[in-house]
Amino acid sequence: MAKNKAESNIDYAKPKPRAQRLPGMDEPKVAKLESLAHEYADIRDQRIALSVNEGSLKADIMEEMKRLKKEHYKRDGVEITLVHEKENVKVKIKPTSEEADDEEGEAS
Repeated sequence: MAKNKAESNIDYAKPKPRAQRLPGMDEPKVAKLESLAHEYADIRDQRIALSVNEGSLKADIMEEMKRLKKEHYKRDGVEITLVHEKENVKVKIKPTSEEADDEEGEAS
């Protein structure tokens, strides 16, 4: 059987060259990647806003502890310790016995 000229010129072993990205061209859109990036940015922005609020509240606690001339405060699961070396406060909230009973009731 004779081959057509068109068929004989096809070389199946060599892949066709892919188009190269030109400088300045945008990447092709990847919807999932863009969606994840936007979601991450939203969460990051919320975290930064919370960090600002946290710093402000921490300063208020430190100011109040100094005003009351207290080094340590502990009551009903709330524990605050003034740390002088770092001009900082440590705040811990532990569930009270009532809160622990409520959480156990919800879990059942």
